[in-house]
Amino acid sequence: MTFRRNLVTILFVFSLSFLSAVAGVISGKIETCAECSLARLPHLKAFIVGLGAEMYRNVEIEFIYGTAAVLTVFDDGVEVETIMLADYETRGELDALFKEKGFKLKTASEISEISNRKAEEEHQKILQQMKERREKANKSDEL
Repeated sequence: MTFRRNLVTILFVFSLSFLSAVAGVISGKIETCAECSLARLPHLKAFIVGLGAEMYRNVEIEFIYGTAAVLTVFDDGVEVETIMLADYETRGELDALFKEKGFKLKTASEISEISNRKAEEEHQKILQQMKERREKANKSDEL
């Protein structure tokens, strides 16, 4: 009985290692300009800048001036595909693309942390804008 259990355990471990070797680790990099193409595509801007792409594991975002929104997909670090994100017209299509390519969602607590961080960043941005407006108004009053 022990031999059979050990054999089953060995086969199970072997199959897991085989599956992970076949599947690989999927990762991606989005390169885009923060202003150019995203200004014309609000759904894509919301996905990249908002809480969209960051919900997926192993996705990096890099803002490069003048660059169209492109997703490069890697399998175990090897580039396998480049996809123009402007071709996807809705948030649902973008989510379906990421799932189809094998990207996994982060946990609910990780997504909650990201959402809280983004909300705090937005809050700080608004406070900074208010401060700058006050300072500008005070300078105008001094003249």
